[in-house]
Amino acid sequence: MCAIAGTVNISDKKVLKTMLQLMVHRGPDSGGEYHDHSKNVSLGHCRLAILDLSATGHQPMLDVDENIVVVFNGEIYNYNELKSDLIKKGYTFKSTTDTEVLIHGYKEYGKDIFKKLDGMWAVVLYDKILQLLLFSRDPSGMKPLYLYRNEDTLAFSSEIGALVEAISKKSLTLNDNSIIMYLAHRYIFGTQTIYKEIESIPPSTTMIIKLDNMETITEQHYVPQNKFIPSSVDQAVSEFSRLFEKSV
Repeated sequence: MCAIAGTVNISDKKVLKTMLQLMVHRGPDSGGEYHDHSKNVSLGHCRLAILDLSATGHQPMLDVDENIVVVFNGEIYNYNELKSDLIKKGYTFKSTTDTEVLIHGYKEYGKDIFKKLDGMWAVVLYDKILQLLLFSRDPSGMKPLYLYRNEDTLAFSSEIGALVEAISKKSLTLNDNSIIMYLAHRYIFGTQTIYKEIESIPPSTTMIIKLDNMETITEQHYVPQNKFIPSSVDQAVSEFSRLFEKSV
């Protein structure tokens, strides 16, 4: 399952440690932290080891120049194909994880790497040179990712409860609309959460936050190119069967 977390402009490093401790049930195999003290950026990870059980799959994972840092929860189904393409372009890999594909893929394609992924994911990538944080979720929103921010600080995690413990509860207020939505549907839709100050990163979205001024840029990274319109029930059933078999 894994868990990811991070903070910006929160000087107390115990905050990140607390968030990770609260989510260790999601990734009991190992944990790690990355701190850029000069920019006050911290990323953390709780790992459930699935691909590459060795230490080379440890997260947060950095590129060889330590300018790109990534924390990742999920699985990229087409990572071998992407890896082959990147090797042809001259990239070398030290692990057999899909995480490392995200690092080299970002260096080659930028944010467009997320348009090439087939899988389920919640990814946060820190570009130390450009001073950007990139948040990305899979098209179905299978992997959760929550964000708290105000004028100059930011925190994110895989679980709302971890954020609540990390942030002063005095700064959080209940979202009445979300409460009504939950009572009606047993689910909270869209970007809203139970707290007004905590948002859910939308599925199929790449969100870029510029750390110098907290400016935010969002875009969808999955847009169907061909809309299938069946001409009969049999054709619809056949297409569903094809897609279902491909998926599993």
